[in-house]
Amino acid sequence: MGMRLPRALKAKVLHPSSPPAYVLDGPVLTAVVTVPGVAVVAEANCRDHWAVKRRRILAQQAATLTALVALGRDVRDRMRAARTVTVRFVRIGGKWMDSDNLVGGFKAIRDALAMWLLVDDGSDRLRWEWPAQEGGERGFRVELTASN
Repeated sequence: MGMRLPRALKAKVLHPSSPPAYVLDGPVLTAVVTVPGVAVVAEANCRDHWAVKRRRILAQQAATLTALVALGRDVRDRMRAARTVTVRFVRIGGKWMDSDNLVGGFKAIRDALAMWLLVDDGSDRLRWEWPAQEGGERGFRVELTASN
């Protein structure tokens, strides 16, 4: 069963405004993916109907997978071969959230990233970071750094 996107997100997700970027600097590979228009909300404090929450989660996962697939198989294979991969999730726009709400808000995105890497999200090879937020249009950025 595939993921379906709400109509409002299809244009932004399938045709992102900024292409993904990656840099290979010796043994370190860095990839940055920005996904505009997809809100990251504090799921623990959100009292939405279960169907609304499910649609939001599916939209986050589909947007993440679409952006990561645009990086290409070569980048994914190099990330998988690395000893450690540091993943930084940066929330863009919206009200300030504390660290535990950021972790909960990025749960679906974290699951999609682990699915793309074909690695369990509880693996010791993955290090997760949630730095300070930025202002601007709602969305999020995923920064991957693979090192040997």
